[in-house]
Amino acid sequence: MLEMFFSFRYYSQLFRIKPTMVQEVYGLLKGFTQQGKGVVGREGKFFCSHIDDTQFGVYLELTTCIEQLKILLDSYKNQHFGYTLILSSQESIVDNNALLSKLIHSYPYQGSIWCNTEIKEHLSYFFEIEENEYEGKFFFLKERKKQIEKNIISLLPAEEESFQKFFQKPEKCTIFINQNSIFLSYLVSTFIQKQKENSAHCIRVPFGITSGGIGRLYLSLEQYLQEEEKKKLSYLMPQLYRSFVSKALLERSTELFYQVFQRLTETIEIKQEELYLFLENIHLASPQIFPFLVSLIEKLQHHPRVHIIGTSTTKHNLLFLQPLNPQGITIQKNIWIEKDRTILSSSDIVMYWYLVYVLKDFFPPPMCQAIIRKTTILSEQTIENTLSQLVQEGFLFSKEVPYAPEELLIPFILKHLEKEQVTLQASLITILRNHIKSGQILASGTLLRKLIHFQIPISQDLLIQAIIQDLYDEIEEELSFLKQEGHIDDLLPEKDRYALEYIITTSTHLFSGNEHSIKSALAYPLPDQYPSPWYESFAYTNRALLELAFYKKEEALLHIKHALLEGQRRLPDFLLSRIYRVFALVELQHEHVQEALEYISFSIETAKNSSLVPERFRTFFYAAVISFLYGNYSRALYYLTQSKMLAEEAHLSEWLKTCIFLEGRIYFETGKYRQAYHTFSQIEESEGAELWMYRTKTYLHNQTSIGQIQKNEKGFFQIEAAFFKGLYEEVQAATEILEGAFQKENFLYTEQPDREQSFAHVEVLLAPRQHMMAKLTTGYTILASYKTHQLDIKTAVSQMEELLASCASEFDGPFEMINLSLYIELLKDSSPNLLDFDTALSKAFKRLQTRASRIDDYTMRESYLYQSYWNSRLMEAAKERKLC
Repeated sequence: MLEMFFSFRYYSQLFRIKPTMVQEVYGLLKGFTQQGKGVVGREGKFFCSHIDDTQFGVYLELTTCIEQLKILLDSYKNQHFGYTLILSSQESIVDNNALLSKLIHSYPYQGSIWCNTEIKEHLSYFFEIEENEYEGKFFFLKERKKQIEKNIISLLPAEEESFQKFFQKPEKCTIFINQNSIFLSYLVSTFIQKQKENSAHCIRVPFGITSGGIGRLYLSLEQYLQEEEKKKLSYLMPQLYRSFVSKALLERSTELFYQVFQRLTETIEIKQEELYLFLENIHLASPQIFPFLVSLIEKLQHHPRVHIIGTSTTKHNLLFLQPLNPQGITIQKNIWIEKDRTILSSSDIVMYWYLVYVLKDFFPPPMCQAIIRKTTILSEQTIENTLSQLVQEGFLFSKEVPYAPEELLIPFILKHLEKEQVTLQASLITILRNHIKSGQILASGTLLRKLIHFQIPISQDLLIQAIIQDLYDEIEEELSFLKQEGHIDDLLPEKDRYALEYIITTSTHLFSGNEHSIKSALAYPLPDQYPSPWYESFAYTNRALLELAFYKKEEALLHIKHALLEGQRRLPDFLLSRIYRVFALVELQHEHVQEALEYISFSIETAKNSSLVPERFRTFFYAAVISFLYGNYSRALYYLTQSKMLAEEAHLSEWLKTCIFLEGRIYFETGKYRQAYHTFSQIEESEGAELWMYRTKTYLHNQTSIGQIQKNEKGFFQIEAAFFKGLYEEVQAATEILEGAFQKENFLYTEQPDREQSFAHVEVLLAPRQHMMAKLTTGYTILASYKTHQLDIKTAVSQMEELLASCASEFDGPFEMINLSLYIELLKDSSPNLLDFDTALSKAFKRLQTRASRIDDYTMRESYLYQSYWNSRLMEAAKERKLC
């Protein structure tokens, strides 16, 4: 942990005369703390904060912060009385008043910066530091190192002489800097041509303003992927074209790329060939892939036949590379070199290149060519002539899709395509709309920024669709970019902005908030007006979900009906499917069986055509849940299989674990206890699965000891375990301990996984958790009280009948069967009237048969009847009385 302590000398006096300076300094330090996801401990007479120093690049950011601090304080020279910055780890300097006082007053300088031994190791790469320890613990930082030794990375000005030297003996990693990216592109193209003549492998990765993410790497490596690897990522292609992707997808794709490079390096070693990796416009790479690029260079730097060449128009955005070069970087003077290349000599070429320029950010190169050829703007012959001319001009070495620097293209478009631009944009809108509808292009914040960049009009419906996609994928960086760059304000008139803000805010709370934040979202008023029915239906559906979370089922029903009314105005499938799904959950909370089944079937039907995979997942998952509650376990398992496939496709790792949890419950309810235990053990790190593993061991009669009764969910399962062992006194004692547990709880999650509760996403959809626990354990308590003579038979039977009445819902199958079996056991043990016993048993048997008839699959139905512990006992009792 990094502790930062800052203090002005004579703070009180300084704050009275120069409050702005103090606020600026504290603002800078607070910004660094927040960037490092740290915590500000004190801000007043002194500033103190704590930052996790295990994060990537934190000391590089600290170096920048110190430099900015010194520049800021130098600008206020002679206006303050001195300052002290102390950087410490392991122990808190704030708690050591004696040492703190000595460090603050030890140096006569106007400002002093101190660090302890551990931090010195990191900062010594960038600063001159006195070698003598002060007080045996701290070192004094002096000036920033001016001449720094070159190590792994060399940054050179991009000039032909530098390139000629590089051609002869390339270093491990060289980055060429020039303000003219046209010239850089020309140099790279020339170099690639020369190296291909020498049979070298050249991988060109041209990053762009709208194509700086992991997808750009995928396109460049596609030719080196094996068929199996292509299949793994083929359905993820729309996701890869985003500037930001989910963490799970980033991990999966980067892991695959490491494998590709490993295979490539092994190949070139065997064949004695060279490999060149060109990272063009590296300053435009998405910040999300910085760690991957750094890691990749680290892995490749020791290979004698691998060379990495980067180009950049600026050095300012290359700080992320500094961890590779702890000795620092020497940057020479940047030299401008113009290269006169009039390659865009006709409007046909400009039109072709413009289409390529836009489409290359959405599709792989071969697909770009195919799409352009399908348009009627340019004939086949024109395209062929254009490609031939580009090859002749030296910008293409074969008739492949060209890469054009933006500075080269835009002036020509503005000059030559003023008339054609409207036609081109209309054609592009049609192309993109069709591919968004088919799911080949993902509506997202990245798409919006690309369209804005290419000056392609954006409809209000596309805006909400893109934002909804980012909300579902929980990629907050996309939304932050849109907000920071002011795009949302540009795309919507002021009167409509609250509607979008309401959707973003409430969705964020639903997808990632806790109980407190979701409750606060419930207080937000619904907007008065909306840009389109899409916005209105989504907002009202969100409102229904917020109310559903707190069991406000009447209000939820009112708002979901309104959403469905709006949904009749030709909403897209992904919105309509969501409305039907939420309507099913509302009906479920009202315990309307047929309505819930009907609405979830509507949701499934519309979800089949939905491009929003996370919502399709929720549809199939809750279809599995509703089928489970209704008792059709085979149908639940079918929907669950679909859910798991969609969870994997959308990288919903936590939801996937929730699916596994429900799968375990299906096996448990159908008497497949060993299979259930194995399934739960796959996710045993979650509290809910751990509880069900405990319960499953009880049913396998493998529970070694009950243990001390816990005043939480486990306590209820311990009651059951004690009953199985005949420890009736412990059952009663545990019931007293747990009395009143969860009474104040009145909340559930629907849009984010909850793996802590043992009945999460299933029974809690019907009623709060305390109701579930009462239905589970009250029967055990009644029978235990009777066994220990605490209740007479008449009272026990009466209480059991009251309990059975509360378990008569169509969705209460598991609880009803347990309590029916306990009721029969109670009557069998004590009833002098066999007729009463036979009547009760007959009713219980018919109820069991009704439940079993809901299971489609014969094998699973038989398992439910004869392998489930309580059901099998009922079947045996019925067989004895010749009821079956």
